[in-house]
Amino acid sequence: MYYLIYKITNLINNKVYIGAHTTDDIDDGYMGSGNFIIKAIEKHGIENFKKEILYIFDNKDDMYSKEKEIVNESFINRKDTYNAKVGGHGGYGAVDKVLWKKRISESQKERYSSGKATPYLLGKTHTDEVKSIISSKLKGRYAGENNPMYGKSCTENMTEQEKEQWKNNIKNSLTGKVRTDEHKANYSIAASKRKWLVHKDGTITHTSDENDYRFNHPDWQRGKKWK
Repeated sequence: MYYLIYKITNLINNKVYIGAHTTDDIDDGYMGSGNFIIKAIEKHGIENFKKEILYIFDNKDDMYSKEKEIVNESFINRKDTYNAKVGGHGGYGAVDKVLWKKRISESQKERYSSGKATPYLLGKTHTDEVKSIISSKLKGRYAGENNPMYGKSCTENMTEQEKEQWKNNIKNSLTGKVRTDEHKANYSIAASKRKWLVHKDGTITHTSDENDYRFNHPDWQRGKKWK
């Protein structure tokens, strides 16, 4: 097993990335796991990057010690590096939020700070095919008992003052809004498809999914109250 310290250089702008890697094949083609180096390779093409092996060790401790020595605070604060955290830890680790914001453009910072978009999604859209795949994977994942809020009220841990503020916020957000006839029709159609379910503990919910597991679950009854 080889314990490597490697350097990747962008041949277009000379920015560099230094990382640690454990492998049984020095020429395995590994090009780093840092978010910024990955994005840079996607943008410029792997043919515009050069990888060099700087050090080879026979144990992990020495490898990370050398990485920590090279990739320090001064190194990651340089404008010509892709590293986002100090070395010596392995894995992704927690990226410093200040450094993350420092690396994105001014226009992105404005949108990021306003909460309108996260940096890695700016300017990107999913195709209908990708949306369909994401939807199928997520469908039912947080339904019923799989939902972390199952059987809980979103206000149960609030003080009376916080509950009142929460109600006022909802009220204010709806003030002045008028539903169009189209919206009303869509709400009516959606409501007609809902099936009300009652749990043994008295929890009431609804679903429009005809394949919902709760329809045949002994702890649930459709549109009925438990005696």
